[in-house]
Order: sequence, then structure tokens, then C-alpha cells
Amino acid sequence: RLKFDGAFNNQVNTQSIRVQGGRPSAAYDFNNASDNTIIDSEAIRPADYHIRVANQSLNNVFTRFAPVPQTLKCYVDTSSSVTVTNANGQTLKCSNKK
Repeated sequence: RLKFDGAFNNQVNTQSIRVQGGRPSAAYDFNNASDNTIIDSEAIRPADYHIRVANQSLNNVFTRFAPVPQTLKCYVDTSSSVTVTNANGQTLKCSNKK
């Protein structure tokens, strides 16, 4: 898992997170973390969510992101925000379902 806990203004490039043994539950986990950019990365079969954003985590951006399987599963609480686009520049909608 890549966890951003109180992290601001970071950039991560070409990161691949793959589940083993049911973990991580969330591949990319933001907690009180804002203005972070993830570029050319993927999350492969996380137990619960590809992306989890909570506790006033704002303006986090995923560019050219590849969720596996292809339906993006994420949790975004009401105090947070995230934008996710795929390799074709299409915006991916967050589904809060497991």
C-alpha cells in the first residue's frame, strides 16, 4: 500500500501496487493529505479499494491510472476529493462499492 498520511504536494510516478494475501485493503490511501499527484500508476486487485481518500484530503489527482480489474473502486468521504483519469484521458468515476 502507498499511504499518504498528512502528506502534501508529493508526486509519485510509475507505481504498481499488487495485492498478496488479501492485503492491502486500499492500494492508495490518503488521510489528511492534499495536492498529491500520482502519474502512470496502477492498483492490482486490492482487497477493498483501489483508492481511499478521507479526513479532508483534497485535490489529489491520478493521471493515466490503471485499476485492475477495470472498474475503479474507491472510497471518498464527504470532506475529501480526488480526480482520476485513465491512459486515454477519460475521467473515471469513483464507485464506493467494494
